[in-house]
Amino acid sequence: MENEYIPYEVKILDIIKHTPKEWTFRVNRKCDEINPGQFFEISMPKYGESPISVSGFSDEYLDFTIREVGKVTEEIFKLNIGDIIRLRGPYGNGFEIKNYVDKEIIIVSGGSGLAPVRGILEYFYANIDKCRGVTLICGFRSPDDILFKDDIKEWEKSINVTLTVDKAEEGYKGNTGLVTKYIPELEIKDIKNTETKSKRGTVYAHSVERFQRDWFKNRTEKNGFHVEDRDLAIVQSQWVQFTKRQEGNRVSFISVTYEGILTVMDKDAFVRVLTEGIGREKAYGMGMLTVMRV
Repeated sequence: MENEYIPYEVKILDIIKHTPKEWTFRVNRKCDEINPGQFFEISMPKYGESPISVSGFSDEYLDFTIREVGKVTEEIFKLNIGDIIRLRGPYGNGFEIKNYVDKEIIIVSGGSGLAPVRGILEYFYANIDKCRGVTLICGFRSPDDILFKDDIKEWEKSINVTLTVDKAEEGYKGNTGLVTKYIPELEIKDIKNTETKSKRGTVYAHSVERFQRDWFKNRTEKNGFHVEDRDLAIVQSQWVQFTKRQEGNRVSFISVTYEGILTVMDKDAFVRVLTEGIGREKAYGMGMLTVMRV
């Protein structure tokens, strides 16, 4: 019986360079079942592992769109076609296609957050008759940071796509501004089926990198530490979905992995956050900090 916690080897079949810092690595597929949005632990000996969402797949291959941030990804970016990397997974529930059949699908993403939902877009682009329409609002920092440009052009043939950038040089003919600027313009056919309500009210996940950074930085001082913006990086952002066993409720949230250099300002508060974690998803294993002296 194979040990699922031991990484197995796969070969890099292709490398697609979207930007200088964001590449898609295509490897041969060895796993059986997989859902869009699931992730793998990519292992680099001597350097560690990094959780990376699947950005696309077929029966023969898996795609991982990776941003070069941190030691592990720096080593991955040194690899070439034909080289070997090691995987563990898939993990997480991802997005089960059956949950979106015959429904109106609206996806809002920012930056590399488009990668985990690309599988959903690819499926319903090819099977548009199986849903009530697909709308995508995606944002990037600048025109040079746009990922999956060829895919987006293809999706526009049957999907309602709004592509925007935070800023652009004079003369740029596309949309500018944050994705939130275009959300009020959405024409939702069945508004009653767009929210998941709980006793705490409606909770929305931060899928845009800028808001994810703000969320973290807004919680640093009260937890006894400080991080300069230049020293904070988002290594990975991915959706996590599962169903509670007893209640049967569906839980969805975004797991974000941060890496950076921090300065401890309040020892007692920092010790507390090390043991208790940050954020409301601590019960699901989120919000944990791992630190080392530099």
